[in-house]
Amino acid sequence: MSRHVLYTRELEPITIIDLSIAMERILREQGRVTLHIPSKFVLTEDLAMPISDHQKRIDLTAESFRYRNVATVMLFVDDEEAALLLPASFLAGQTSALNNAKADAFARGFMRALELLQ
Repeated sequence: MSRHVLYTRELEPITIIDLSIAMERILREQGRVTLHIPSKFVLTEDLAMPISDHQKRIDLTAESFRYRNVATVMLFVDDEEAALLLPASFLAGQTSALNNAKADAFARGFMRALELLQ
């Protein structure tokens, strides 16, 4: 998996996503790919039902960019709102703080559950 920033056509960053190596290869070769955005489900007594029958899709367009003899690919989207529905990734500097916050929240919840048992 590799992280990529999604941009608007006006070069504004929208979000960061993880793409598989295969998806990245397709983007480099074909210049365009369509991603299906996961549907949200509602749990019922019978089974999980999708909230909507209409599955959203988003088109990613890859543009080659060269800076100081280093080639990279920039990803662009036309539907900015749909791009925000994609599962977001975090930058390397953000993951440590995020993991610490999750661990702290888990510890507080665990301690609270123990208190309620007594």
